[in-house]
Amino acid sequence: MAPGTRIPPGAPSSAAHQECHARARARRHNADPTNLEWPQCLDLEGASAEHQRIRPGHGLGWPRPGCGRAARERRGSRQADSAPRGLPTPSPWAPLQGPCDDAGEPGYPRPHTSTAGDARAERSARNRGDRRVRAHRPRGYCVSGGWVVGVDIGGTNLVVGLVPVAGGDPLALRSRATEPERGADAAVADIERMAEDAIKEVLDAHGGSRDDIVGVGIGCPGPLDLDAGVVIATPNLGWTDYPIRDRIAHGLDLPATLDNDANCATYGEWWQGAGRGVSTLVGVTLGTGIGGGVILDGRVVRGVSGSAGEIGHTTIDLNGRRCACGNYGCLEAYASGPNIAARAREGVEAGYESVLSELVENDLERITAVTVYEALVLGDEYAHEVMLETAKILGAGVANIVNTLNPEVIVIVGGVTRAGDHLFGPLRAEVRRRAFKSAVEACQIVPGELPETAGVIGAAGIFVSEVLDGRSEREVGA
Repeated sequence: MAPGTRIPPGAPSSAAHQECHARARARRHNADPTNLEWPQCLDLEGASAEHQRIRPGHGLGWPRPGCGRAARERRGSRQADSAPRGLPTPSPWAPLQGPCDDAGEPGYPRPHTSTAGDARAERSARNRGDRRVRAHRPRGYCVSGGWVVGVDIGGTNLVVGLVPVAGGDPLALRSRATEPERGADAAVADIERMAEDAIKEVLDAHGGSRDDIVGVGIGCPGPLDLDAGVVIATPNLGWTDYPIRDRIAHGLDLPATLDNDANCATYGEWWQGAGRGVSTLVGVTLGTGIGGGVILDGRVVRGVSGSAGEIGHTTIDLNGRRCACGNYGCLEAYASGPNIAARAREGVEAGYESVLSELVENDLERITAVTVYEALVLGDEYAHEVMLETAKILGAGVANIVNTLNPEVIVIVGGVTRAGDHLFGPLRAEVRRRAFKSAVEACQIVPGELPETAGVIGAAGIFVSEVLDGRSEREVGA
């Protein structure tokens, strides 16, 4: 099977999977289950892309009461092939229909779920205005052509690029410092300038017209009101109740979608990066803060109010460090970039010997997570201890994810991953120490494959999935 190949629901994923079904059918026909061999789980680090794993939920499946051959015969031939009572008949997967064949395009995004509570619906109604349109796929539009502007808003940098609708590397990337103290309006103005420059560069190089730019996908730290397109509050940016989606959509005169920046990075890795070909994935983004995204069965899990996946604000120490969100003991308060630097700085101030002081010319306020990494490369023992403690803290947080969601893959994204085995070795060891063995053996913990671009690619991919695909009832700015 080619890397990145999507497996439609209900289709056998491998020879091992087919064998499992054959054994299950044999058992339901009174075969002796003690003679059956159980599938072997793969080692955490030994899984390879060319060997398909039997994923959680794809077990042998003991027959349910009332579903065996004798029961079917009692019900009669008319009901023999019907779905069990009380359960919906599963609908077969079908490729997207239209004037062009999109189903065969490699890496084509799959749809997302979208849920909204009453509070979000009310907020959406209050903020709707006249420039909002229902998400739709333009009639006759072929998703194999065109470009989407991807926007990744972070606490440190703003990144903009153009991504092909069919998937691929972003072009004409632009980046600049966020400088959140300037306010949200200044950031939007920068995004609009970078987007216009990127659009001109791509059209000049590849031909076409402005009509080939089909929309904008925006990723931004939350919490967010996804239906209204509003930033509710961002601890690391200081923006509150800001209608960022509609501001950008209006400034560029393009339809736009908004999602959490960690959801976008996770989607990017699932669509084009380290998570290709899996159905269950969790992304952990390490930057100015710590974010998370969850994909179950190929769908982004957002929760009733859009706040699902806030892994950085799970508590790992009841009476721990104060977090920017106002809580105490959050994972982010220990393992985000600024807090790695803060912990390193505290140790140097307490008298630990380290080259960190020399690297910043004794101005300890200049210590960053990058400085800690540089000291680590130089063989600094104290920097090694800081990174080891960071890895163990992250391992505790990742173990919670493994035990709660039982994913196939956890992708760690961010500059901290440059530490390589200094980070991933102790992190995986801590996960093995804390999480259930069966869940650990079924899960791969890997670094992202899209440094600096996962957010841009994912934001664009979410736009393609929700607007051009036409399978979402969320509204978009226009």
